[in-house]
Amino acid sequence: MLFFHRKKIFAGLILGKITDFWVDVDFLTRRLHLAGFH
Repeated sequence: MLFFHRKKIFAGLILGKITDFWVDVDFLTRRLHLAGFH
């Protein structure tokens, strides 16, 4: 049970990092669009 719980936390951390990364990418692309790059 504990091992499964630990795996779930690990998966959550990875998912969180991926979402943070995509938020950053989205933010950067929006700034580039604002700067006039298409």
